[in-house]
Amino acid sequence: YGAVFDWEFVEVENDPGYTLIRNAGEDIGGIVRHEEGGAASDTDSLWLSWLAVADMDASLAASNRAGARVLDGPFDEPVVGRLVILEDLDGVSVALSRLSEDGPTDHPVAPGRFVWTDLFTTEPARAERFYEAVAGLEAEPRPEPAPPASRIFRSGGKARAGLVPLFWSKGAPGWIPYVGVTDVDATIRRAQAA
Repeated sequence: YGAVFDWEFVEVENDPGYTLIRNAGEDIGGIVRHEEGGAASDTDSLWLSWLAVADMDASLAASNRAGARVLDGPFDEPVVGRLVILEDLDGVSVALSRLSEDGPTDHPVAPGRFVWTDLFTTEPARAERFYEAVAGLEAEPRPEPAPPASRIFRSGGKARAGLVPLFWSKGAPGWIPYVGVTDVDATIRRAQAA
């Protein structure tokens, strides 16, 4: 990823299992190492998408009513705020976060930053109901030429994420984040060379 997106990776002194991802000097994500024998040690690697929620207690109660499984938390993280990691009804991991006062906010789209995330699912109507109830998102039809039943999730009047029916037969449901780049073809060549 460093060669493809010019990211830097910084080990966190007081947390040897966590590495910060930096883009142009700004922290944009992190890498968590699975501990041997830990709860996630038998889980495939994945990019974990985060959804900000207004009321963590209400979101947890809604997720419990819906049948989601809590994988970790809730717990408090400095800067990030209150956090819980859930498995939704399709078995997809997602983090819900109630941001702290000094937590990250909306930022301008810039090269090398995460700019969007789509949930690919075999059950779009069920996923739509789940994320509306649990994360307070509002779904609306995605503009053409999107696949039928695709949605845009909004909160606070802003588009936050997408919902797309899983249209390839060998794929598994999951959140797929997108990274902004200035030249797609050049980025593809860098990825192929890495």
